[in-house]
Amino acid sequence: VESRKRNRMRVFFTSLLLISTGLAAAEPASKSSVPDEESQKAAAARIAEVYKPDYAKAKSAMQKVELAQKLLKEAQATKDDLASRYTLLRIARDIAAQQGDLITAIEAIDLLSSGYEVEPFSMKLEAASAAVKAVKPPPASKICVELILPIVADAISEDRYDTAQKLADLAVTSARSAKEPALVKDLLARDRKST
Repeated sequence: VESRKRNRMRVFFTSLLLISTGLAAAEPASKSSVPDEESQKAAAARIAEVYKPDYAKAKSAMQKVELAQKLLKEAQATKDDLASRYTLLRIARDIAAQQGDLITAIEAIDLLSSGYEVEPFSMKLEAASAAVKAVKPPPASKICVELILPIVADAISEDRYDTAQKLADLAVTSARSAKEPALVKDLLARDRKST
């Protein structure tokens, strides 16, 4: 009888240990502070030097997007230098957004917000604004709308109504550029319902 009690206690404590270990493993990793300006400048100088040939070759919008994607991949591989990783992600985000590649810009922002103490909605608003200005062909504008709408929903769910409104306005602008009157009408109707 006594040995059964000990076995049950062992099983109980072993289970408790396993559960607590599993819970600890499931907790999100802590985020790093944004590197200071001096560290970012030093990292940017190193990045500019290492990628000098890539910057020189990146003349067209597509080449610049490819550079942004290359920097994004390098950032994902950089684990031991927080300033370089942050700066690579920031530069990739900015280049991609300026070329209208909102997909790459959002991916960089998501990586920034998962690893650093940053405010992702303002970054996504800024990136979306740059991308909407840069995108010219109607199909690309429609893609921008499709990428912006989930961010609007996320902003609303986080009670970021001002940001959600600005993003919704960008979606309408992009829908107009896409020459999609039905989409514009739908977006304006949604906007009226939410106000």
